[in-house]
Amino acid sequence: FVPDITTADLPHFDRTRVRHYRTFITVPIMLGGIPVGLLTINAPKPGDLVESDVDTMFAIADLIAAALRQLDGEFPPKGS
Repeated sequence: FVPDITTADLPHFDRTRVRHYRTFITVPIMLGGIPVGLLTINAPKPGDLVESDVDTMFAIADLIAAALRQLDGEFPPKGS
């Protein structure tokens, strides 16, 4: 969770790039303890996202992982 990109210490963050957000949350999508993707949400103003939103993001990432498990980790599913 980064409350404000303008004040956070973010190594390797390109501050010259124009962004239309100032806050974001990124959580891993895990399958069997292995990260298979990232789920990110961002918002234009600091305060639009708060620390308690992190738990929601992890819950959504877990739901995505459950859906991927149903596909045996294969996307798109066979026969699509």
